[in-house]
Amino acid sequence: TYGAIYRFASASPSGHYQPGTEAESTLLICPRGSYCTDQLAKNFTLCGPGTYQPLEGQDSCVTCPIGYFCGDFGLAVPRICPPKYICDERG
Repeated sequence: TYGAIYRFASASPSGHYQPGTEAESTLLICPRGSYCTDQLAKNFTLCGPGTYQPLEGQDSCVTCPIGYFCGDFGLAVPRICPPKYICDERG
């Protein structure tokens, strides 16, 4: 017997992440413009182009609505379609 001790990482609730090891880390809420779906997440994921997330602690992003533009990563609010452009599709 080698006396090895195995511990399973505890799962973070959806919308949260745990950046360090279980023993040394605090459970953090995912910020606006991001999401956390993996229950063992060490970090949050920024919403991709075509999406946004206005709320903290979410497990998905929202598709950009018609009349708005979401061209960057990590948007917390969609941007109004710029003048002289047509934003007639979602995302």
